[in-house]
Amino acid sequence: MLRHVVGDETFFQILRDYTADPRYRFKVADTDDFRALCEARHGKSLEWFFTEWLTREDRLACNWTSTTYRLGDVFNVTVAIEQAQADLYTMPVDFRIVTAAGVVDTALWVDDRREEYHLVFADSVLDVACDPDHWILGDRNEITTDTSAIPPVAFLDQNFPNPFNPRTTLRFGLREPAHVLLQVFDARGALVATLARGERTAGVFDVAWNGADDRGRALRSGIYFCRLRAGTRDVSRKMILMR
Repeated sequence: MLRHVVGDETFFQILRDYTADPRYRFKVADTDDFRALCEARHGKSLEWFFTEWLTREDRLACNWTSTTYRLGDVFNVTVAIEQAQADLYTMPVDFRIVTAAGVVDTALWVDDRREEYHLVFADSVLDVACDPDHWILGDRNEITTDTSAIPPVAFLDQNFPNPFNPRTTLRFGLREPAHVLLQVFDARGALVATLARGERTAGVFDVAWNGADDRGRALRSGIYFCRLRAGTRDVSRKMILMR
């Protein structure tokens, strides 16, 4: 969570500073010491972050929904997030929007009971995912889902989480009924697992993979590729398994 708030460059510099600081190296340090060093590198107060995410005993529970519609020549997405627990948390929330032109990742800052954001795209929107890489420490519940909607083209979303160990989920969608073949290949191009095969109706589907081959044997850490063939559509995504 801290890494996502301050950014990768600052976060890893904080770790280097902390381990090299002669005040703490091979000595005793407490939370306030670490926070002070984080704030010095970040350039802003982080009291709100450490108070909410380190000392509170309750758990974040947020509900979210998305609505997609076309208006003229553009495609609109409205996402809403509502915090259900008694006291509010503050956090950046990632949304992954899959369009016909590719994947768009955006971070939205949430610090109120209910927040709404409006996004506009030039290409048709195929799928919307909240916190796809699981940065948030808490529960996320999708109130409304587009899994029954018919996407304008067949698509294969990026697996989530990614990297993963040992389980991940892949989402794909079909514009019309088609014969589906969803397979996983290793970095050498060898087939290791078939996740879906056969006729599917139009709609959006989730398929889980546990990082094992078709014989049930756990695969090694490494890069794998998931490939969807549906009618004339052929789409691939790169996945990282980390044991």
